Amino acid sequence: MVSFRVLSCLWTLAFAARIRNKQRTQQWYTVLYDGVMQIDRDAPPAFISQYGKDIYISNFGVKQGSFLPAKSDITTIPVKDMAAALSSGRMRNLTQTTVVADGVKWPNEVSHAPPSVSGSNGDILVIPDGFLVPGKRNGGVLLYNAGKVHRVSPFKENAFYHEVEWRDMDGDGHLDILSPRAIFSGLFTASFQGEFMWYKNPGPSKILSQEWEEHKIVDGPDVICKTKEYKNGLASFCSQFWTGTGQLVVHGLTKRGVHQWSRVIDENCIKCFSVKPVDLDGDGTLDLMVTNHADKKSESAVFGYEVPWDNLESGTFTKHVLATNIFQTILGNTGVGAPGFPEAFYPKVGTTSGPMHIVVPGDGSLDVWHLAPKPGERFAYEARQVRRPQGTSGKMLVSDIDGDGIMDVLVPDNDKFQIWGFTFAPGEAPSTTPFPRNCPWYCVTSGSCQNENCKWNCNRCWS
Repeated sequence: MVSFRVLSCLWTLAFAARIRNKQRTQQWYTVLYDGVMQIDRDAPPAFISQYGKDIYISNFGVKQGSFLPAKSDITTIPVKDMAAALSSGRMRNLTQTTVVADGVKWPNEVSHAPPSVSGSNGDILVIPDGFLVPGKRNGGVLLYNAGKVHRVSPFKENAFYHEVEWRDMDGDGHLDILSPRAIFSGLFTASFQGEFMWYKNPGPSKILSQEWEEHKIVDGPDVICKTKEYKNGLASFCSQFWTGTGQLVVHGLTKRGVHQWSRVIDENCIKCFSVKPVDLDGDGTLDLMVTNHADKKSESAVFGYEVPWDNLESGTFTKHVLATNIFQTILGNTGVGAPGFPEAFYPKVGTTSGPMHIVVPGDGSLDVWHLAPKPGERFAYEARQVRRPQGTSGKMLVSDIDGDGIMDVLVPDNDKFQIWGFTFAPGEAPSTTPFPRNCPWYCVTSGSCQNENCKWNCNRCWS
């Protein structure tokens, strides 16, 4: 008869083996694709998304070699062309087709209308438009179809929009649009007002021929809102970035969009920016993945919040700092902040359990970070810089583009007019040697932080 001590020993060894195997399967590191896609256009790439057989790129910013605003547009690249490049292991210049050439000022998170909305009209591109930049402030929620841009939101001076949600808010069977917006005012001193709006779908025969009826839900939200079913109504998790110090707030609504209550989840996240419900730790319950957009390294961060779904009004939101003190905001440009919009995912296609990996564009820190979950821990991540800072990193696309079963990431560089990419490999990340820094003597004058050598190597150019 086998003794208890022997059985215990065997069980311990088996358990340890399972743990080691679990750790191995959870560990992934980033692998850069060689080369870049150099953009030869008036406007640089800023947001990248994918729909069907095409990759969509929102292009906005300043002209190459100039400080003047560029003419914004939206272009596409066939997925098959990008897949061929990635399969070869090297990014290269690919042909872009201009889809929307006119009628947009600053196209943000481009998406597509659900089939139940577009109906017989064919594909309809949804464009939340506008930004703070002078000349680009009069934005709106726009639809693009058959070569024409149609305005959904009635004109509001100096109002700009980041993204939209679809939900039937009046029970007529048609999906309506929800979107927060920021409204700029002031000549010498800037001030902002946030408003969470919904727009009534007028029906299939009228969606492209008239503005949609506008309804205000609540004041405050100004960048992102994500809405979920909650009890007999709705809960909208919203960032309030432009006003005050910035907050993370949940708003309780009826299913008809009537505001019922509000609760500040976090009044100390310092310029809350991106908000996304996602099951970060893989326990089957949605958490909140949040970034702020601060201008100091010690404040810029990625957060996770455990959500009390049984009692949003007074339950405990447990906050976890997933990454901080890594986004080294580069000074020299007004309004620089970090990080940008993160993406949570599993590196291997088909994975459905366990903690998720996160990639985060630095935006004003000019880099990209991979947050790899620490084996056996909840809401604990090891932060790894994917490559040294180059230029402003915009909204990334995370998708298995080349079909090899492993996720790829495309990164738009809004300063250098480039798109670059990376993928993942299983195993422990190889160690890297920090790049030596040597601040040139001439980096002491006003504006010297715009110089590439000064920008990367001088402490005075870093926040």
